[in-house]
Amino acid sequence: MEFRELLDRLRAGDEDAARQLIDRYGDLVRREIRFRLRDSRLFRVVGESDLFQSAMSRFIWGLQLGKFDVNSPAELAGLLRKIAERRVCGATRFWLAQCRDVRRHEDVGASLETKYASADPTPSSALSEKELVAETIARLPESARQVLQWRQEGLGWAEIAQRMGPAASAEAVRKQYERAIDRVAAELGLEDSE
Repeated sequence: MEFRELLDRLRAGDEDAARQLIDRYGDLVRREIRFRLRDSRLFRVVGESDLFQSAMSRFIWGLQLGKFDVNSPAELAGLLRKIAERRVCGATRFWLAQCRDVRRHEDVGASLETKYASADPTPSSALSEKELVAETIARLPESARQVLQWRQEGLGWAEIAQRMGPAASAEAVRKQYERAIDRVAAELGLEDSE
């Protein structure tokens, strides 16, 4: 499968394309997570597989919502590394916060059991990928849904700005759209934005 076809199929929610993405870029993302997850105390509470799944899901979610412009395999690799880095940083901040600082606890053994996933599902984890995208779109304001539709049709930010009127610049349209996505991500409990 060619690079462009892979991205188009991922945008459409194709599960085979998601498997292809993991086959092609999974090792790179896992390496980045292992490299960033250096503190051995974090290994007791943060599962590498949880962070991997979170990073890949975040990428697919953002791609389906038109948040990412990826033009080459090298750009995709860089973006996936950055998302993985942010996932590790977010987990590190969470687990090193004073109220649950893993540095204050003794090692309870070489258990491979992870405590990162809560027993109570968050709104984002309770939804499947397709449901998450649908819920995100439903919560977007009408103007952002229109921008999303144009992005899914393959329009760039400059073309969208032209359609929105003479007062709109490509950068302003992109920022407004990203802010709308970030607001919905916060509502859904998605902890950071890429």
